[in-house]
Amino acid sequence: MGWWTTLNKNDMNGANKAIIFSAFGFIAVVVLVIPLSIAYTLFQNNTNFVLGTTGFFQEIVWRVVLTIVAVTVLVVCLVKAKNAEHIVAVLGYVLVDIICVVISFFLLRALVLDIPYLDHPETTYLNNIRFDDDTIGDGPASYYVQGTGIEGDWHSFDIGSKAYNEGRELWHNNFDLRAKVRYLPYTNVVMTVEFIDSIDDDAYALFPSQLSDDWHSFSIEICDKVYSVPLPLSDFLNDGWVLEDEYVDYQLEGADQPYEEYDEMAVDLTNEDGKEITVRVCNATDKAIDISEGTVGQIYVTYENLDFAGADLQIPGGLMLGWSTRADVKSTYGSPDENLEELAYKYADKDGATSFYRLGFSDEGFLHDIQIRNFPYRRAE
Repeated sequence: MGWWTTLNKNDMNGANKAIIFSAFGFIAVVVLVIPLSIAYTLFQNNTNFVLGTTGFFQEIVWRVVLTIVAVTVLVVCLVKAKNAEHIVAVLGYVLVDIICVVISFFLLRALVLDIPYLDHPETTYLNNIRFDDDTIGDGPASYYVQGTGIEGDWHSFDIGSKAYNEGRELWHNNFDLRAKVRYLPYTNVVMTVEFIDSIDDDAYALFPSQLSDDWHSFSIEICDKVYSVPLPLSDFLNDGWVLEDEYVDYQLEGADQPYEEYDEMAVDLTNEDGKEITVRVCNATDKAIDISEGTVGQIYVTYENLDFAGADLQIPGGLMLGWSTRADVKSTYGSPDENLEELAYKYADKDGATSFYRLGFSDEGFLHDIQIRNFPYRRAE
């Protein structure tokens, strides 16, 4: 019976060890795993952590977790494919594996590409901003600031509840509020967000103009092309601008008498992006010509229809339609020759009737429309 007693004792010792091991395992789960899981959930769901390096770390966590899931599915499908008996099943598993590889690639690619931008994020300025929040199921809400970037792209950034509430409060007091956002371009993580009344010097440095500061050049930069008034209409047409159908083949009469007014016509030009400008086309010859052979003596653009975002239309000094202010204009050009109750400034050459810049402003003081003329209305003696 001694061997039986010994066996029972060994079984009891083994059972006790198992119980003790299980108890320690349970305690470890309670003490470590559960709190860590709770901390992870709170961290991932905390909208105040979406900005800056913590926001990038949040991005790393969920992308890596999804990648692990994708890799796990990939391994399982590889094993299943190896043991599958039918070609259809094998192809199905292979297709799932390919999808997992593609998903994992794009999840990790954005993280890797954004690493160099951690020290110098991309910067944009948002106009026509609005605020939006989004909740999916029982998950945490996301809080967005959205708007048109100064470079022309539409942006939607998750900025967290704190910045969202601060921005909305400022926006209710100023519906023309702007936002300066520094962000990582591939994951779209916002590093900093600042709500501002007008752009700063950084904006002009980020989007430098090809023009000088001298308005006497009568130049304007549109979509990276410089046009100086007067110029042939064909310069616009060769750059892809299109006349309204009703003016194709239109004839401008010649002026052959002293002091006779030039025949001129205001027409709209549209480019391939749908942007629109208005030009006045003149015939300075004494013979009738097709309008396409005429001379552009005046250009007019407005921010009214939001065709231009800012950096895509500049005048001397790098002043931007929709962004530069009265103060920016005065700082660059000096006091205007005419001040129409702060609604418009006119800068005129010695012949102020035919050579001038007229700059109109919105009620909030932003550059709203631009009129440039540098051409006589009539023949000389």
